[in-house]
Amino acid sequence: MMTYIAILRGINVSGKNIIKMAELKTAFTHAGFQKTTTYIQSGNIIFQAAEQNVSVLASEISGLILAHFKLIVPVIVLTVDMLQSIIDQNPFVAQPGRDTGSLHITFLDGPAGDYTADKIEKKKQVEEHYVIGSNAVYLDIPKYGNSKLTNNLFETVLRVTATTRNWKTANEILSIASQL
Repeated sequence: MMTYIAILRGINVSGKNIIKMAELKTAFTHAGFQKTTTYIQSGNIIFQAAEQNVSVLASEISGLILAHFKLIVPVIVLTVDMLQSIIDQNPFVAQPGRDTGSLHITFLDGPAGDYTADKIEKKKQVEEHYVIGSNAVYLDIPKYGNSKLTNNLFETVLRVTATTRNWKTANEILSIASQL
């Protein structure tokens, strides 16, 4: 069994696409996933499975959510090593004395397609910074809730599914997954 992290996009946001984590955990267990745990209400599930293909797992989980909750929810599945690598590559963390409160990671379900940064640059505020990596966009945004650098923007420009977590959440998910 391998340990995985499923990151759901767009659940429990502004009263829409409500999924209770206890119910989701039960659905995962009934589907045969093991050692399932969740972290906060934004759709972070750590679990173990025999399947070794993250794309297959993402598809299975999307189907599970559709069957149990009648919601179409994009799902990104990562291995512990994949998440560790994404976190390790954050270019903004290396700055000495860095306050990480403004850091976020937009996870991508695959490599970014060919793109030009013009559309992103037009939306970016002066105090906002981003770096597009191979499977993630690293954000340094003081007021993320007010930013126009959104999942929708990155999905449109990069032509991949995207979902964002703050730095604290990403690291906590990694910590939980590393202990399974």
